[in-house]
Amino acid sequence: RDRYHAPGPEVWPIELEEVPSLFMEQWLYEPDFLQSLAQLSNGQPIPEETLEKLSLKRALDKADWVLGNSFLAELELAVFANERQDEDESLVGLKHRIAETHLADPPPKNDLMPLVEVMKLSLSGYGKFVSHYRYMMAEVLSTALFSEFMKVGMSDRDALGRLGSELRKTLLEPGPFADSKQVAKAMLGVDKPSTEALFSQLPKPNGSGTS
Repeated sequence: RDRYHAPGPEVWPIELEEVPSLFMEQWLYEPDFLQSLAQLSNGQPIPEETLEKLSLKRALDKADWVLGNSFLAELELAVFANERQDEDESLVGLKHRIAETHLADPPPKNDLMPLVEVMKLSLSGYGKFVSHYRYMMAEVLSTALFSEFMKVGMSDRDALGRLGSELRKTLLEPGPFADSKQVAKAMLGVDKPSTEALFSQLPKPNGSGTS
């Protein structure tokens, strides 16, 4: 897998240009933010039942996305790093084996769409390896960034402003020259974000959504 991983333990591939839009999407599911928009719109609060349904729907959709993208990311690595169990294992067999370990409901063995999905970006001249892993890391970072804003709360405008200024300085202003490690260090105090914030958005064991 060395060819498809960035070298060194402190370097991690990420689709950094996706982080700003993914970060902004987080706010669309934040109850306090939605209530503030509702007040501006018609002065009426959104019913709690509606917010709970939205939270559950989001948690279920997020879980489905994480499972599906984890499968595609692992499949992409296995295909291009030639990680077949033996020389007789076909790409279809490889796909099916990985699907059975990653998905609760794996696609039929003769379904070739996952293979098409992992190959179309890598063979299209897009120029970036581990495309699905890179996008998943963008989701991990954007969720971790959003969690920092939620820690200070919607009511602390000064703290939110300071975080926003730092995010603008490290991520938005540099644009394509932004450094993911510098963003994580400045905003999160770490070299690489953990998946804790992302996993906190997944459904709880009792089937409920997140708050």
